[in-house]
Amino acid sequence: MSVQLRSHQDIANAFSKLGLAPEVLETRKDLEKALDGVKQKDPALVKALGELVLDNMKGKERERLQTFMGDARKGGNVPAAGVTIAAVVGGAGVMRFNVDALLDKKGRLQANLPGVTALLARHKVDGPVDRPFERVLVHAAKIDEILRSESDPDKLVDLVMSKDLRRQVFLLEGVSKMYSDIHGKPAENVYNSTKTLEDHLGHYSMTKSNLAAAQKVNADPKVVALLTRDMNASRNALKELLVEDWMPDAKGRVPGMRDIVEDWSEVKWGSVEKDTKKVKEELSRRLEKLETTPYDMNNLEGGIHELRRQLRWFPIYAESLNGLFQLDDRQNPIKAYEPLLQADIAQSKYVQLPDASREKDPIELPKSVYCGLMQLALDLGALKDSGEPMHFIREAYVRAGVADAAGAEKTVTALFGGVADEHKIHQDAAKLYDAMKKNGLVRELRHAVENG
Repeated sequence: MSVQLRSHQDIANAFSKLGLAPEVLETRKDLEKALDGVKQKDPALVKALGELVLDNMKGKERERLQTFMGDARKGGNVPAAGVTIAAVVGGAGVMRFNVDALLDKKGRLQANLPGVTALLARHKVDGPVDRPFERVLVHAAKIDEILRSESDPDKLVDLVMSKDLRRQVFLLEGVSKMYSDIHGKPAENVYNSTKTLEDHLGHYSMTKSNLAAAQKVNADPKVVALLTRDMNASRNALKELLVEDWMPDAKGRVPGMRDIVEDWSEVKWGSVEKDTKKVKEELSRRLEKLETTPYDMNNLEGGIHELRRQLRWFPIYAESLNGLFQLDDRQNPIKAYEPLLQADIAQSKYVQLPDASREKDPIELPKSVYCGLMQLALDLGALKDSGEPMHFIREAYVRAGVADAAGAEKTVTALFGGVADEHKIHQDAAKLYDAMKKNGLVRELRHAVENG
């Protein structure tokens, strides 16, 4: 029987079945000796490992495989021993294995991922679709699954918040935003609909946070009542939007998915190579705009929040492309960010990109620089969050008629005990912004995209 190994996990399973430890990958000679010693256990499996790992993987690629297997062994990431014939998508892999086995003679995908296949069938769109569109539909399928799991509107509101639907909507919004200048109207329609949904999810979350902050500092009852009304109004608006556009119809199809699955499928995506070229050009353009746009760190919403928002888009784009971008910890073009490879941010959920097991030619980004961007976005977010509740509660004091602007300023500052020194917030934000520009963070990311 011919054995096909298509992912890091497939190979790890093969090593486990043969009783081989990751250490045999130290040198080519060690691996040759180890495989020779177990060839009688499963000749077909040993032959497959020899062809793939010995013959087709370079030294550094074997090092990456060894790292993956070591991490998987510690964290339980590898399934039970036994070799699967189908591709396994997921895990910490950063490179492809035998992607050609997934493609037909013309280089197109022979089959889509199960969730994508089901979504296409539900909307009567012929598949399989090629890899660029499959990347988009991965997120759509996850959103569709959550939205179709609850038929009661009130329960659905609670469900989408607990399941963090906003995260998946963000990814779909991001990929459609990026493609809007490439595919025009079909991508723009998806961007507009997903942005509307994300805005409603975000506004409900924000009004809940504002109310909780006001209650925590014992704000005036009239202010609490006003913020409660704000929260209820935002919840009702979200429920209304879900009922109108995002709950399944009689045929079990989510109306909001039509623009995504049906209309966008008619776009001429072109080859994977052409699509990648367009994506790189578009992301380079957006990064250059971010690099050259000035941001006022004395402005909480229009400066600090806006810079954070624009910085955050790049990781959204990178993650939304579902494996096209990978992180390389060997490249360190900016020495100031190299220590971040040993910091918590390097292991956090914010710096995990989907694996490249379905990509022919993934684009590598310097992991240290990517960590630098994410750390900056998180730091700016923390500054924004420390000042935002005071901003909205002051505004609520004025709207509720409890105080004028000057009175609200004095009262809210006292309520928060001067914890959030807004002058210091702006100073700290300016230091972060200056360091970003001095280090050339965005410029280096742009160069990595262009040359990857």
